[in-house]
Amino acid sequence: MLSFPMPSGIRHKTVSSRLIRNFMRKAQRIGIEETAFCQLTGITADDLHASDGRLAGDKHMRMLRLEDRLPFSLQDLPPRTLEQVYTQFPELATLWSLSRTPRQGVERFVENRCLIGELDSVALLQTDDSLSLVYINEAGLPRSCASALSNFALVLCILHHHLGRAACRVDIELQGELAVPAALIGEHLDARVHFHCAHNRLICQSGALDVVSRHHQPLAERHLQTCVADMRSRLANRESFLQQVRATLESRMRTQNIADDCEQALTLVCGQFGISRWTLLRRLKQEGCTFQWLWTRLRAEEARRLLSETKLSISEVSERLGFGSQSSLSRFFKTHWGVTPARYRAARQPCNTLTLPLPSGGVQNP
Repeated sequence: MLSFPMPSGIRHKTVSSRLIRNFMRKAQRIGIEETAFCQLTGITADDLHASDGRLAGDKHMRMLRLEDRLPFSLQDLPPRTLEQVYTQFPELATLWSLSRTPRQGVERFVENRCLIGELDSVALLQTDDSLSLVYINEAGLPRSCASALSNFALVLCILHHHLGRAACRVDIELQGELAVPAALIGEHLDARVHFHCAHNRLICQSGALDVVSRHHQPLAERHLQTCVADMRSRLANRESFLQQVRATLESRMRTQNIADDCEQALTLVCGQFGISRWTLLRRLKQEGCTFQWLWTRLRAEEARRLLSETKLSISEVSERLGFGSQSSLSRFFKTHWGVTPARYRAARQPCNTLTLPLPSGGVQNP
């Protein structure tokens, strides 16, 4: 069994669902097929097919946790050119490629990185002839330095695209160590790579950081900047709306016994927000989420809360949540949390701990 504590609020942070295929390919290299991958991470069919959707933070953390168990390969790094990045993130790759200077390209990476993922961030420090990016692990979990290296590889795509043959020195400092020697990673990225450093950091030194790029196209750049800013705005609205719907639904579920009726819950939430059913469903769909999924998820969390925080019997919990029988609750609970209600209560697992079953013959605990 693979268990780890889930930071508070992590589910409200998201990453682009376009990243799922990258992680799935890594898992398939060692024989973890799509079905097992989905079981391990909680990924659903809707997640797999929502090419422009957002993936909940807890699922992404489970993908990262699984990735930490896989052997690192240079194949795991992002593409080495912006032309290759374009196939996955066309708007961002185009904007970065059209930026006025190498420095501006990196600044726009930092500004718009949330469109790729929000769980972690990067801080940018600058001088006249240098850029320093520090990778910040906001999720607060022990993590491999592979995530930091992937971010730095994208930044190098931008720098190499704009700097061309201009003199440039890049040092990548990583807190941990990867299975591939630092020298080979450095050769692959055209940078100096150092393990066991104080920070995950990329430092670029060049006298050409503010030289106007030969790729600069002002009109196209302005158009792309507007498009990407609109994407960021929609993402911010999604966060706010989804959090409000979630909080409202959670409160109503606890106080008005709507855990047994999705339609009743939908009607009450629409009334709370003063919007039509169609509008609420449309806004959630735009964010890669459905009301049915959110209600079911909160129902599972309410079952877990009742087992952890009350002395209600499992039969009483089943009745309160509207299940036809105790066995129905047991099947539902095991699907979501990997154990039966009886085992969960006996173990008294913390409410923010998730347990993931491993496939037979797959990754083993250390």
